[in-house]
Amino acid sequence: MWLWHDVDHLAFLVDAVRVGSEVFRTEDQFTPLALELSRQAAANVTALREKFPALPSVARYLTARPVRRGFL
Repeated sequence: MWLWHDVDHLAFLVDAVRVGSEVFRTEDQFTPLALELSRQAAANVTALREKFPALPSVARYLTARPVRRGFL
């Protein structure tokens, strides 16, 4: 898959957004955080689908990047 690199684990390397962690205390405290995380994930999926609507857009993206040994 073009969003992975060939090491012993999968890595998402295209516009990855990392968010901090939150300790679960109660459902009332955690529910809004989980809902916001799901909204952010949905928005990220939409953005990636727009950025890579077809295989040629993936090829353009990959060929424009510098060569990195060990990465697909």
